[in-house]
Amino acid sequence: MIAEIREALNKIHDIFPSAPRRHKLEGFFWHQGWSDAIDDMCRPEEYGTDLANLIRDVRKDLGTPALPWTVGVSGMGGYRPYTDTQCTGALDVLTDTIIPAQFSVANGITVSAVETRAFHREARFSPGDQCYHWNNNCESYWRVGVAMGESMLELTSRRED
Repeated sequence: MIAEIREALNKIHDIFPSAPRRHKLEGFFWHQGWSDAIDDMCRPEEYGTDLANLIRDVRKDLGTPALPWTVGVSGMGGYRPYTDTQCTGALDVLTDTIIPAQFSVANGITVSAVETRAFHREARFSPGDQCYHWNNNCESYWRVGVAMGESMLELTSRRED
């Protein structure tokens, strides 16, 4: 991931020719957690500690010790009772363990966590029925992105350079 970020920053003018010559990384968005709810190798009870360590490690590796982070919590199943029941077991792990851990890393200064469960749209109102991909519903993804962007703007407006 770090190598990909560095490569993208090095190629920013190939991707965005009108980008200013001097640029810097201003924030980091993190929106994942599904695999941690279903992978036998993952330990959901350690997710909060692992996520806090990831934030510290990425900041260190990128040389950005106070880089703002916005975590979009893994709310792709909505609230209980779940309407899309094909994923109930994983959704229980998300609701009971992963999402609280994601909220636990937020400090309101350099890390925020954004509630996303209200953006869930049932499979019957969506183009797909993969709860782990928000049922392929563009509205859900859009609303997650807007909420995370607004949260990032709040974090970056508080920063002192």
